[in-house]
Amino acid sequence: MKKLFVFVVVVSVLNVTNAEEVYVDANYSGSLVTGSKARPFKSFAGFSLKSGQNIFIKRNSIINSQIYIAGISNIAISSYGEGNKPVINLDYKHDHGIKLVSAHNVVISNIRIINAGTSCVQVIGSKMFSISKLECSHSIYGVQVNDGKYNSTGEVVNSVISHVQGDGIGAWSLREGILIKKNVISHFGNDGIDVLGSYGSIIDGNIVHDSFDSFNADGSPKAEGRGISHVGIKAGGNRGNGGGRNVVRNNVVYNVKNFGIFNRHAVYNIYDSNRCYNNGVNFNFVKSDGPSMATIINNVSEGASFEAGLKYDVFIPRSSDLIRADNNRWVDPLINVKGIGVISDLSVYREKMAPFEANTVFH
Repeated sequence: MKKLFVFVVVVSVLNVTNAEEVYVDANYSGSLVTGSKARPFKSFAGFSLKSGQNIFIKRNSIINSQIYIAGISNIAISSYGEGNKPVINLDYKHDHGIKLVSAHNVVISNIRIINAGTSCVQVIGSKMFSISKLECSHSIYGVQVNDGKYNSTGEVVNSVISHVQGDGIGAWSLREGILIKKNVISHFGNDGIDVLGSYGSIIDGNIVHDSFDSFNADGSPKAEGRGISHVGIKAGGNRGNGGGRNVVRNNVVYNVKNFGIFNRHAVYNIYDSNRCYNNGVNFNFVKSDGPSMATIINNVSEGASFEAGLKYDVFIPRSSDLIRADNNRWVDPLINVKGIGVISDLSVYREKMAPFEANTVFH
């Protein structure tokens, strides 16, 4: 099987070393607090955040306030001790569990955030951030990186996000892109991963599933989510703000109501070794307002038309709109070729798409 190798420059997130250590334990019962491990603060109200801190929250602690990090750098928040991850429980009284604004080289790991009024973590204009081993659930959004005129860079990795009314991970209007890798995102009301209008993001090795099970404010389940999109991975954006040159690889997407993986308005995206099954439409590689110039290789589509009752499994551009499409495996497919229509016969498909799809397999 042919493979496509992409060389990218990745800016690594630095560890915060030689830093002041600050300890927080919500269950500490002593009267003397200094922020040391022996005499930890009981909440974040007991001290001021500043550059160069390593903040450790005791496992089994429950924090009921937002952590706001603005205008500082070289700071880390993680856990210590035995037991369950520390929890930031906002009871929908605060917008964000952790909010970064122009805060650079911030590391967040091993934290659980629930019941956020807007998002578990929001990032604005912050470079070299790292979010890892986050657990986020029962909030409006999971992780939001929404820049607009700003420029954030960083990563969201090895995290679990579930039961959010909007997007699991939304990275919007980024000029340099971020790394979204090895996350599990489920039971979302809008999109699992959405890099709306962003360039240069890498979406790698994520598992995204079940878009239809959202919930009401009182915690009761509802069939329809907050949003209207219902896409597993959206690597595009709105007309005129489409983004592109994103790499979407090694992801598994299933049980999503509308599209498993959706290109939409992006250009020069690379789709490599993704597997989609039991979605409304497994793949939509088309750019609706012009050529997508996508590279589509080593992908697998099987068992589409889940719930939505749509009439095709893969929506692919014409060969003239592609850079390359090869070594894909479409199982029992209906292929909708832009400008041509639905094709279910391999010989006809190859005739229309040659020379781009010489090695495609139908089953």
